[in-house]
Amino acid sequence: MAKRKALFTVDLGNNGGRKIFYSIEKIKEWIDYEHQYWNWISPYNREHNVLKYYNHHFQHINQIRQLVHLLNQQEGEVEENKINEVQSLIVNAYKNNNIIHSKSIKALYLEKLRKKNERYAAYTFSYFYGNRQNHIDFILAAFDGLLFEKGYRDLNLRTNKELAHELIEDLKESKSEAEGLLEQSVLESTDIVERLEIILEKYKEDFSTQLKSQNDEFGKLVQTTSESLSNIEAVYDKKLAVQSSVRYWKAKAKSHKDFLDKFYWIFGSIISVSALIIFLQIKYLFKGYGVDTPPPYWLAAIVILTMAVAIWLVRVLAKIMLSNIHLRTDADERRVMILTYLSLLRRENAITEEDRKVILQTLFRPSATGIIKDDNLPTFLWDKFTST
Repeated sequence: MAKRKALFTVDLGNNGGRKIFYSIEKIKEWIDYEHQYWNWISPYNREHNVLKYYNHHFQHINQIRQLVHLLNQQEGEVEENKINEVQSLIVNAYKNNNIIHSKSIKALYLEKLRKKNERYAAYTFSYFYGNRQNHIDFILAAFDGLLFEKGYRDLNLRTNKELAHELIEDLKESKSEAEGLLEQSVLESTDIVERLEIILEKYKEDFSTQLKSQNDEFGKLVQTTSESLSNIEAVYDKKLAVQSSVRYWKAKAKSHKDFLDKFYWIFGSIISVSALIIFLQIKYLFKGYGVDTPPPYWLAAIVILTMAVAIWLVRVLAKIMLSNIHLRTDADERRVMILTYLSLLRRENAITEEDRKVILQTLFRPSATGIIKDDNLPTFLWDKFTST
């Protein structure tokens, strides 16, 4: 049987040992386990800045997971440069950045601490990445980490009596450093508190100013809106009073226009027929008569009477036409005046009470002007004829 060829091999030393990967699927299982292994720290990542180092740890693991999951979903053979990229990410994470491997000595030590106190184990985890806090709980947890780094605690758990002398010496050396760090932390904390007080005071002033400005603007807006609503209400009431008039005059103008459209044909037809009748009378009734033999009076009277009736009829029809033109124009003008009046009502102080009375008197006057008052026959020809 042929020996299976590995994709690559990495030697992590004390941080996980030698790893041989034969497929992308195996790399996926391995990195998923590494990701899941450290989830027990998440409940404490909001305490004592643990989150910063928790994110630092998972940042590198997530980079590897994203690439491996993407390659695992691809069909066919994975490109060599992608495999090399995965190998580089693993080496960079666990060798260059010292990300704690689940099988490393540090991980085994943290697991032992976790069985005693999980919270302290999480603090020690962040201490291994460089977290430094002044809280007593964190200091106790960091002390365990310090003992491990100095070799005073290992997986065999040597007794403190055996290491007491070495521990005391190390503590003496660290005392001055700890005091300096504590003093610096106090000064920095005091400075931070003072800055926060200044910022808080400034925010309070800005908030008060902004709140006052917004209250003033809101008051103006309410007042303006109230006035606008009152104005709209008044205009609406007045609009209802003249809305029926607008509809009436619009309908009246349309009726006159429709009448005139038909009347033009009737008027032209009557004039044409009248002229034709007079022409035929003159042509046939006066046939055979001339200067030497004038027609009898009764025959001339018939022609004159016909002409008088035709002229009277044309006169009446002309007056009817002109009256309708006038009434249509008057209706259009009144509708435009009403709409203009409504537009002026929307503007404050656009018209006075006296102006309103004048406009309403003009709008609602009787529309008698233009109607025919005289439709009698023209008497001058008849009088002239009878007096002869």
